[in-house]
Amino acid sequence: MSTSPLTDVLLAVHSGALTTGEVAQRTGLDADVVSAAVEHLARIGRIEVLGAGSLCGGAGAACGGCALSGGGCAQGGS
Repeated sequence: MSTSPLTDVLLAVHSGALTTGEVAQRTGLDADVVSAAVEHLARIGRIEVLGAGSLCGGAGAACGGCALSGGGCAQGGS
């Protein structure tokens, strides 16, 4: 992927990775790096951590289950 772990994680979430494990698998990043990136991206509002490791970046395949799906979801959640 790219040279920035933050960008790699964000792109993975936007392309449908729904868990930190999926992000790590898609990016090849160490789980600790993925966790730190997820925490940072959530803190600045770029993604949402839904609990139990589930992620929402407005482009997840399971759109509709997060706060962003109430009209602000880029995925078109209901």
